[in-house]
Amino acid sequence: MEHSIGSIVSKIDAVIVKLETMERAKLKRRDVLSRLLDGVMEDERLSRDTDVHREQMERLVREELERWESDDVVSQASHAQPATPSGPRPRPPSSLSTDGLDASTNASGHV
Repeated sequence: MEHSIGSIVSKIDAVIVKLETMERAKLKRRDVLSRLLDGVMEDERLSRDTDVHREQMERLVREELERWESDDVVSQASHAQPATPSGPRPRPPSSLSTDGLDASTNASGHV
């Protein structure tokens, strides 16, 4: 009985650690996007709208989204290891990164 309880507690702890890691990654992503958008807003306010700057911002956003997608792949791989089915769970992060692509593309298009 104690062994079963210990096993369950260990699994719960592992899930909590993974959730905390995902939350930290989410906060980091939000911070990076906020900084990118702040830069866009500042440039718009200062009327420094040049094609070169727009291309740089688009490249930065694309690179960040690629990083997010690679992080999602890594987190999906780590979630696939347990015996429990994880089919629906990996999809929201990738759909969020797709939404982020649409939002960032629209944001850079308004610069």
